[in-house]
Amino acid sequence: MKIIKIDWLDEEALEASIVISDGTRTINAFSHPLEFKLFETINVPLNVLIVENVKIVDDAVFLLEEQTDLWDYHIVGKVINRKDGIVCVFDFEICLGYLPSYIRDGEYISCDCTRIELYL
Repeated sequence: MKIIKIDWLDEEALEASIVISDGTRTINAFSHPLEFKLFETINVPLNVLIVENVKIVDDAVFLLEEQTDLWDYHIVGKVINRKDGIVCVFDFEICLGYLPSYIRDGEYISCDCTRIELYL
């Protein structure tokens, strides 16, 4: 993942709206403080402020669907670390935080993500 665009909301405070690419797809995210540079490789998962409507799905098909509000997405991803709440959506790793104990590593889940974020 790399940052391909930075729109400063408050440059002094290091608050920005960014676009991250996996080489094929892009995702909009909020970052504060933004401690990465343009085109720098990101090796940490993205985070989500609010996660709702988590469900196990039968179809093993990734989905990254932008919603009406900036930084909000409906996703379908593969759980790669239930304990830490990390899912993989295409080549993006997203930390959802808490996932219910009935969800297992390797399962596909769908959920609504309010404000995708990047921070260390």
